[in-house]
Amino acid sequence: MPSEPTSRARGSANELAPLALCVGAALTAAFTPMLIWRYMTGDWVCLNDWDTSYYLRLAAQAYHHRTFYMSDAVVRGGVTGYPWLPFVPAILLARIFDAGPFAVAFIWISLSAIGIGSGLYFIFRHFLNSPWPAAGCAMLCLSDFGFAERPFANQLRLLGEALWFQPAGPITIPWQRVLHWRVPDPGLDLPFLLFQILALARARERPTRFNLGLSGFAFGLLFYVFFYCWTMAMTGLCIAFLLDRGARRVYAITLCIGSAIGLPQLLYTIHLGHLASPGALNRLGLFVTAPRLYEESLPALFILAMAAVALWIWGPKRLELAYIWSLVAGGILLSRSRVISGVFFHEYHYGWLWTPIWLVLILIVAVSIARMTLREWPAMTAICWAAAFVYFAAGLYLAAICVTRTAPGVAELNTYMRYKAQRLTAGPFSPLLADATIAGDDRFCELAAIAEYQMPLDGPAVPISMAVSDGEWESRTALNAYLEGTDRAEFEKSAGASAQLWFWESPGREREVIAALMRKFDEIVRRPEVIIAQFGVRYVALVADKPQMAYLRGGWTMLQRGPYWQIWERDKKAAP
Repeated sequence: MPSEPTSRARGSANELAPLALCVGAALTAAFTPMLIWRYMTGDWVCLNDWDTSYYLRLAAQAYHHRTFYMSDAVVRGGVTGYPWLPFVPAILLARIFDAGPFAVAFIWISLSAIGIGSGLYFIFRHFLNSPWPAAGCAMLCLSDFGFAERPFANQLRLLGEALWFQPAGPITIPWQRVLHWRVPDPGLDLPFLLFQILALARARERPTRFNLGLSGFAFGLLFYVFFYCWTMAMTGLCIAFLLDRGARRVYAITLCIGSAIGLPQLLYTIHLGHLASPGALNRLGLFVTAPRLYEESLPALFILAMAAVALWIWGPKRLELAYIWSLVAGGILLSRSRVISGVFFHEYHYGWLWTPIWLVLILIVAVSIARMTLREWPAMTAICWAAAFVYFAAGLYLAAICVTRTAPGVAELNTYMRYKAQRLTAGPFSPLLADATIAGDDRFCELAAIAEYQMPLDGPAVPISMAVSDGEWESRTALNAYLEGTDRAEFEKSAGASAQLWFWESPGREREVIAALMRKFDEIVRRPEVIIAQFGVRYVALVADKPQMAYLRGGWTMLQRGPYWQIWERDKKAAP
């Protein structure tokens, strides 16, 4: 018989290898787009969509100004509803290593990959009680492109389109398919949610004081991660409390401890809501009335699958899975709550959380059934592992072509390469004054906000700012259009599109919003210098082939005529 230290060492090695496989697979999947960006740009940067640029703008405010304080990306010192925990630690690491604000995304992706990879492994390890099947299931989750609502089917369809039906040229991949690596939300939310599931499972299995305290702490931590995390977990705990009678004490203690831990953050969030502009909350669609059935659906096949899993759990009393099922059910109810309440609060965020948990639950059930029915097939293990690696390679391929063969991916890559060529690697040029307001082309302004600590006058971040009133939004939008040389007819078309986008739940307000935008535009045309001074616009970035406009002839100086953008600086003495 082997000695006890030898057996313990072998057991540790048996655990370490599958865990390393899961973390390595997660890092590979998460960094595939960034490696392509690194090859194309020479930088460890990846801005695969506008959301990443927006989150990095929030991070840049703290990186350049106050590390431990989160503020709005548009208004200096303005209130923002984003929590502290997903942002500040990564920003602090980037500052310690003097890596620049773009490095925050690199840190986010690294932490997300390590957290999701290890979290999935430990959950499967707990419920399947075997390391290598747990590693295989984790790899399948990491392979499935976006933890789809319909596991495997969507990925196979996308592969078919990319390889056979449209093997060359641009391809359309819905952006929802890459959400589990969208950072910080939900890429940094999922590790905390997986930790909470595991902590509660351990407390249910062994309800010691330590395990119960850890379960409550894991739930309380979700309050500091994101609103949708803790509300979904709370709903899942309440449903499990009703259905799983034997573990009601565990659920009740978890709810009490976690709620006490999360109460300060909840009170602070309510305080921030009072500081925010009422018009901004309505424009952003936070707890506003909306059509109950607008874009709402729930596939009948999915409902049947949930019912079948419930019968499998409660039939033979496999109640250790009751909380995971309840968590998924809670996420579904919350994501469709508008059907009953008529209130919109961006509840689609719940879909980004419950669909990965649903895939985890399905795999646990499938592997448990397969163990009972396929024991006499010794070759099945090799077949399953071969299929898992092929499927993982397919996921990597889809992640890669999101950068190289989709319109948004190619556009973001080209924009960064142009910005780098003109502002980061070009010859000597005058730097932009930090913390200055810049107007003009959104593509340039968004990157300048991160790299050169600028405050864009307009852009997609303005309508979703909690610190910007409707009147200020209208003025910013109209002034930026004027500075770009947009004529009145063209601006009226864009105003209509903006009204439809931000006030979809209140179609009756669209004409009112368009009229307000046009009034602001006409006012700016009559006295542009007054409004320019009011917002303190220091720079304007225009596309390189834009002809010089009349307002630039008085009080503006060409700062840089680059191959892609011309940058103009306003003389401080030009104020009226």
